[in-house]
Amino acid sequence: MRMLLKLAWRNVWRNRLRSVIIAAAVAIGLWAALFLMAFYYGMIAQRVETVIQEESSHLQLHAPGFLADLEPRLHLHDADEVAATIRQRPAVRQVAPRVIVQGMLMSAAGSAGVRCSGVEPAAEDSTTHLSGKLVEGSYFDPAKKNGILISMQQAKKLKLKLRSKVVLMAQDTTGEITSGAFRVQGIYRTINTPYDEMNVFITRSAAAELLGVPGACHELAVVLRANDAIATEKASLQQRFPAIEVKDWMETNPEAELMVTSFDSMMLVFTLIIFLGLAFGLLNTMLMAVLERTREIGMLVSIGMGRARLFVMILLETLMVSLVGCPVGLGLALLTIGYAQRHGIDLRAFAEMGSSFGFDLVVHPAITARHVWNILVLVFSTALLSAAYPAAKALTIKAAEAIRK
Repeated sequence: MRMLLKLAWRNVWRNRLRSVIIAAAVAIGLWAALFLMAFYYGMIAQRVETVIQEESSHLQLHAPGFLADLEPRLHLHDADEVAATIRQRPAVRQVAPRVIVQGMLMSAAGSAGVRCSGVEPAAEDSTTHLSGKLVEGSYFDPAKKNGILISMQQAKKLKLKLRSKVVLMAQDTTGEITSGAFRVQGIYRTINTPYDEMNVFITRSAAAELLGVPGACHELAVVLRANDAIATEKASLQQRFPAIEVKDWMETNPEAELMVTSFDSMMLVFTLIIFLGLAFGLLNTMLMAVLERTREIGMLVSIGMGRARLFVMILLETLMVSLVGCPVGLGLALLTIGYAQRHGIDLRAFAEMGSSFGFDLVVHPAITARHVWNILVLVFSTALLSAAYPAAKALTIKAAEAIRK
């Protein structure tokens, strides 16, 4: 085996330019795959964090069947006592009670279907940082129970501004149509355009009054101190409150769940495309190297080199070229990913497209050891598969004919 390794290493550097080019191709392919994976992983990780911290929270508690139809009558009983119990758990940072109302927001200029959340101002702000999203106006004033927060998208569509009067129409718990008049107290904006188009906020007391149920609550949004506690806390809360549905952020936000679950498949497609190009380069290079050395290979066979050893020698040559390129590609990838992670990649030129899906406009790439290992395995698998045909071609060379050439 030592002789094969030495022979393969010498064969690699007999044509230095060709070997350097193919090693550079391996390095560039590895860098491209790792950087692309880090970019998408960072973008999805940021989106998930936004969903958790600003939209869905880690966990949500509802009355059974509420999420399916958003029926106003399906509100939580003893919601305040349940919220107080949950707040005492060590893993819980905050609990925000909400009244959820599906209705129609109307102004003099038109109307729009909305999801209205009746919130407790202090609890909601510490859960989703709602006040930090305001671009005009102010957060809820306890002295003004008829204030409403709308998005910039809704303000443009309905031609609203601060202090404008709007009417919110919805169904109460008995199925009757009810309505309430509100004044625009603040205008907010997030990075998620679909979210902005649908959501408005009023106080919990105003929403409960609109439904005719004082103290009503349809949803308890739970923010944990750490993401890795989601599964444990979900199981524990479900056991503690068996009559209540406890769902995590992926169950309450199926679009985000689809995005996360499809990440590996999407990355596999992109990396396969990159390595397919690399495979053709390796295959052509090694096939050329074999055909150029037909006479030499014939002599090796004639002096006793077995077919298996010849096959292994060709594979070793390909692996050695890959081993030369991999450290360079890996080092380059880690450097560029580290730089982009610190400074971010500015995508504000694609602001409209990014906001349509709720992605941040400055992406900070991130990667895990598992991703690096998977790509390295794919690199060496590509090298071995690419070398299989040239190695098999070498086995078909007849020693007597090759020596006479």
